[in-house]
Amino acid sequence: MQSKKAFEKTSVGDLVSENYVFAAVLHYFGISFYQYPSDSLEKVCHKHKVNPRQLIAQLEIKKRRSYSLIHMINLSRELKS
Repeated sequence: MQSKKAFEKTSVGDLVSENYVFAAVLHYFGISFYQYPSDSLEKVCHKHKVNPRQLIAQLEIKKRRSYSLIHMINLSRELKS
Protein backbone atom coordinates (compact mmCIF):
# COMPACT_ATOMS: atom_id res chain seq x y z
CA MET A 1 0.00 0.00 0.00
CA GLN A 2 1.34 3.38 -0.94
CA SER A 3 1.91 5.98 1.74
CA LYS A 4 -0.33 9.02 1.67
CA LYS A 5 2.61 11.17 0.52
CA ALA A 6 3.33 8.73 -2.31
CA PHE A 7 -0.31 8.93 -3.41
CA GLU A 8 -0.15 12.74 -3.40
CA LYS A 9 2.98 12.82 -5.56
CA THR A 10 1.77 10.19 -8.05
CA SER A 11 0.35 11.43 -11.33
CA VAL A 12 -3.36 11.03 -11.87
CA GLY A 13 -2.69 9.01 -15.03
CA ASP A 14 -0.47 6.56 -13.14
CA LEU A 15 -3.07 6.11 -10.40
CA VAL A 16 -5.81 5.28 -12.89
CA SER A 17 -3.45 2.98 -14.80
CA GLU A 18 -2.73 1.13 -11.56
CA ASN A 19 -6.42 0.62 -10.81
CA TYR A 20 -9.20 1.77 -13.15
CA VAL A 21 -11.63 1.96 -10.20
CA PHE A 22 -9.74 5.08 -9.10
CA ALA A 23 -11.26 6.91 -12.07
CA ALA A 24 -14.69 6.56 -10.45
CA VAL A 25 -13.39 7.93 -7.15
CA LEU A 26 -11.86 10.92 -8.90
CA HIS A 27 -15.12 11.48 -10.81
CA TYR A 28 -17.05 11.42 -7.52
CA PHE A 29 -14.84 14.28 -6.31
CA GLY A 30 -15.45 16.23 -9.52
CA ILE A 31 -12.12 15.41 -11.15
CA SER A 32 -12.00 14.22 -14.75
CA PHE A 33 -8.86 12.11 -14.65
CA TYR A 34 -8.27 12.29 -18.41
CA GLN A 35 -7.79 16.06 -18.21
CA TYR A 36 -4.81 15.74 -15.84
CA PRO A 37 -2.83 12.64 -16.87
CA SER A 38 0.57 14.02 -15.89
CA ASP A 39 -0.42 16.23 -12.94
CA SER A 40 0.15 14.99 -9.41
CA LEU A 41 -2.85 14.11 -7.30
CA GLU A 42 -1.78 16.84 -4.89
CA LYS A 43 -1.85 19.49 -7.65
CA VAL A 44 -5.24 18.35 -8.97
CA CYS A 45 -6.75 18.30 -5.46
CA HIS A 46 -5.53 21.83 -4.88
CA LYS A 47 -6.97 22.98 -8.21
CA HIS A 48 -10.39 21.43 -7.43
CA LYS A 49 -10.35 22.44 -3.74
CA VAL A 50 -10.56 18.80 -2.68
CA ASN A 51 -9.10 17.62 0.61
CA PRO A 52 -6.37 15.19 -0.50
CA ARG A 53 -6.66 13.16 2.71
CA GLN A 54 -10.33 12.50 2.05
CA LEU A 55 -9.71 11.53 -1.55
CA ILE A 56 -6.77 9.29 -0.65
CA ALA A 57 -8.84 7.56 2.05
CA GLN A 58 -11.44 6.71 -0.59
CA LEU A 59 -8.76 5.52 -3.02
CA GLU A 60 -7.38 3.21 -0.34
CA ILE A 61 -10.83 1.80 0.43
CA LYS A 62 -11.50 1.13 -3.26
CA LYS A 63 -8.07 -0.42 -3.68
CA ARG A 64 -8.67 -2.88 -0.83
CA ARG A 65 -12.13 -3.77 -2.11
CA SER A 66 -11.06 -4.27 -5.70
CA TYR A 67 -8.13 -6.50 -4.70
CA SER A 68 -10.42 -8.49 -2.39
CA LEU A 69 -12.84 -9.02 -5.26
CA ILE A 70 -10.04 -10.13 -7.59
CA HIS A 71 -8.85 -12.59 -4.94
CA MET A 72 -12.37 -14.03 -4.56
CA ILE A 73 -12.74 -14.44 -8.34
CA ASN A 74 -9.38 -16.20 -8.61
CA LEU A 75 -10.21 -18.47 -5.69
CA SER A 76 -13.55 -19.36 -7.28
CA ARG A 77 -11.80 -20.26 -10.54
CA GLU A 78 -9.32 -22.46 -8.69
CA LEU A 79 -12.10 -24.31 -6.91
CA LYS A 80 -13.91 -24.99 -10.19
CA SER A 81 -10.87 -26.57 -11.83
